[in-house]
Amino acid sequence: MPSLTIFRLAFSAFALLILSACSGLAGEPLIVRTVPLPTVTPTPIPDLGRPPARVDLARGAAIFGDAQGCAQCHGVAGQWDGPSAAAFVCKPRLADPENRGKTPLAWFGLTTNGNNGAVTCLMPPWRARLDEQARWDVVSFAYSLRYTPEQLVRGGQVWESRCAACHGAVGKGDATMPDLTEPAYLIAKSDVALFQALTNGIPKAPNHVFTDLSEADRYAVVAFLRALSWDSADILLRPPEERVAYVAALSAPPAATEEPTPSPSPTAVAAVQTFTVRGAVRADPPLAEGQLITLRVIALGVHSPRELASYQTTIRADQTFEFDAVLKQRGAVYVASAEYDGVLQFSSPLLLSEDTPALTLDLPLFPVSADSSDVVVELQRLFVDVIAPNRALIQGAARIRNTGRRVLLTDQRAEDGQRISLTFELPVGATAVRLAAESAARFRVQAAGSPQPRIVGIAPLLPSEVALLQFSYELPFAAANILINQPNRYRVNALIVNVPQASGAQINDPRFSKDEPVALESGSYDTYVLREPLAANANITISVALGAMSASIADPALVILVVSILVLLLGTAGAIWWLNRRDQTVTASQDDVAKLIAQIAALDEQFERGELSAEAYQTQRNALKARLARLSNLPSVRKE
Repeated sequence: MPSLTIFRLAFSAFALLILSACSGLAGEPLIVRTVPLPTVTPTPIPDLGRPPARVDLARGAAIFGDAQGCAQCHGVAGQWDGPSAAAFVCKPRLADPENRGKTPLAWFGLTTNGNNGAVTCLMPPWRARLDEQARWDVVSFAYSLRYTPEQLVRGGQVWESRCAACHGAVGKGDATMPDLTEPAYLIAKSDVALFQALTNGIPKAPNHVFTDLSEADRYAVVAFLRALSWDSADILLRPPEERVAYVAALSAPPAATEEPTPSPSPTAVAAVQTFTVRGAVRADPPLAEGQLITLRVIALGVHSPRELASYQTTIRADQTFEFDAVLKQRGAVYVASAEYDGVLQFSSPLLLSEDTPALTLDLPLFPVSADSSDVVVELQRLFVDVIAPNRALIQGAARIRNTGRRVLLTDQRAEDGQRISLTFELPVGATAVRLAAESAARFRVQAAGSPQPRIVGIAPLLPSEVALLQFSYELPFAAANILINQPNRYRVNALIVNVPQASGAQINDPRFSKDEPVALESGSYDTYVLREPLAANANITISVALGAMSASIADPALVILVVSILVLLLGTAGAIWWLNRRDQTVTASQDDVAKLIAQIAALDEQFERGELSAEAYQTQRNALKARLARLSNLPSVRKE
């Protein structure tokens, strides 16, 4: 998903009431009564016109729900049902679909300056009452009230499969993509404008059209994108009517009789609510009676998932286990783990979304094997560019899946001592081998200074798991022919090669068919697709014939650009970010954990609605579980 441009929208002439408490005229509630200013007032600090720091939704919710705050008129969920709302003729509801066309910047202006004393719906100015950051916090909270937990879950799923490949797992982009999480980036864009960017495309990115997604899905990814730019966005995973109360409970001091709540407990209230978590292990051979089982309780958040508590028990002879007096927290994730065949493995995490007396976890465990016959490269893509006379830059990616019922892990060791699961040889003469940041946690470059370096995976590949490898290297070539010749250990279902049109490059090989070109900011690239799958242990041999090369092809600036847009070319549905490995010093991105958890919850709901067959549901769910298993030592999530 290429970068989103700034859409300039005219401010609406309608006096839509956005935030804060509104009032009548005579006998207006005290919360909005205009207080005369003293004769001499300090000159206020001018507004920056943008958030001075990252927006904090929790802080905004506290202001919104304060006794003198916005909820007095707007109601805690923005439905205009607060205690003072009946005094007004107007009935503005913040979550109305018509507000999709408004920008946070417009709402901020109305909140800051008021609406000039409109009789039917007085909106007082809040400039003198709240500093600029506080106004941005409360405006953003009000803007978020139309987003439902279901939207956030679905939006995370769509983002993972369609957007993260270009914009990054948390929207930070790269050298050619904007940082969508920067506080000021989205404030001048309405949800309608962002929706149109997904529907009609944007300048310089003709492929930025996602009309294959439903309208609901496009608005869901807009909601998720907003959440990426806000802190405390985990409160959006609660119904709108619960958010103000939830934030109030988070900040409430514990009762005097309570023991101090161990950090990081979610709330004093949740700390005293407990229930039972049961489960069963499925393993052949079974676990020994008495082996430890660990249960972890994870607070789900778009930006800040955190462990609330952990418990240990032992397995019974009948392969069942039980945890009593477990912290009960709606919206938290519960996951069990055990070591099996030398590898820590996990249950399908359960998202607690209902008031239930108990949870039941399923913990399947798989044997470990060095046999790679079940490994399939579902898609491999190479992007070839000439960067200097007789030197090419090859950028590649592979989407790898374990289709078997065993965890892939060999006894071979990487240079840092980690056990190797996957091995990818590179052509003889390859130099300057680099891994994309998203692949560096799971893969290592081996023998970098040797004539034939290789890339190895250092995390177990679980059954049904998909791993994404992204890399680049430089390769010398003679005359006007680039030869890529490398051993290949695994079956390759699809191989795609892109070559720059400006170089006159061609692949004159009957095994390849020419497909639609790819147009990028740096130029156009012809696409060649291997006609038949490539068998395991068969060399990958590609000969790229070059024509007359323009001087611009060797421009170093282009090299930088091409490197940074690799992810764009590799964006395919199902490409999964892998940002962690088990028990290593590199810690997985918590944002990815939260998104995978949300993604699985959405899948469960889709299955419950009858939109997926049992086979498709189980296949997709197992794959998501396997990915999450390696992130922060967590697996995937199932909604209870």
